[in-house]
Amino acid sequence: MFAANTNLISLYTRCKHMVKFDRVYITNKGLTKFFSPLESEIMYALWECDALTSQQVTEITAIPQASTSGILDRLVRNGYVLKKSYHSVNNGAKYNYSAAFTYDVIAEDIMFRILDSLYETFGELAEKSILKYKTKPYVSGNDSNVCD
Repeated sequence: MFAANTNLISLYTRCKHMVKFDRVYITNKGLTKFFSPLESEIMYALWECDALTSQQVTEITAIPQASTSGILDRLVRNGYVLKKSYHSVNNGAKYNYSAAFTYDVIAEDIMFRILDSLYETFGELAEKSILKYKTKPYVSGNDSNVCD
């Protein structure tokens, strides 16, 4: 029994390190969140609008301006957000922020990162499990549209 528990702990440790499961959450909308909750809010705002200033992001998300600026800088640095400068007559240089990629592109990238990590760790077993999962019948969840 001790050997089995040791193997489970070892497996959990490898999995947790492998894809940082403590940072991946699945919502009922099917979104795999790779971003922090505040980063997610900002990304959603940027996906909804073509380009926003940090002030507009603050107004839309209700995230404090100091936090918004830091999070936007981090998202720009990581390549998820584009920063374009424009000049305001009264206030000097200002910036517009926009999503560098669509929601679908980022979601696919996250899924591929997770799948790559599973393949690297579990090899052929991961492939067999994924193929087995593909044959799993779809289980309907809450299919209501929030726009209805």
